[in-house]
Amino acid sequence: MKRSTLIIGSSVALITAFAVGTYMYTNQQKQEQQQIAQNSGQELNRFGAPSIGAADAKVHIVEFFDPACEACRAF
Repeated sequence: MKRSTLIIGSSVALITAFAVGTYMYTNQQKQEQQQIAQNSGQELNRFGAPSIGAADAKVHIVEFFDPACEACRAF
């Protein structure tokens, strides 16, 4: 009886530790991706670039087409 209780308790503890570890890892990955996205967006937006729409929009589309463009050249 004590052996089965020990096995079940160990299994539950391992599953719980795995679930917590997975949650922490995915949360860390999301934060890193958000940081990369914020840094990339700041580098690509240059002052005086032509734009359409609200300046505080969630999505900015950058076209890398003109080789004379500073941001296109840097990219």
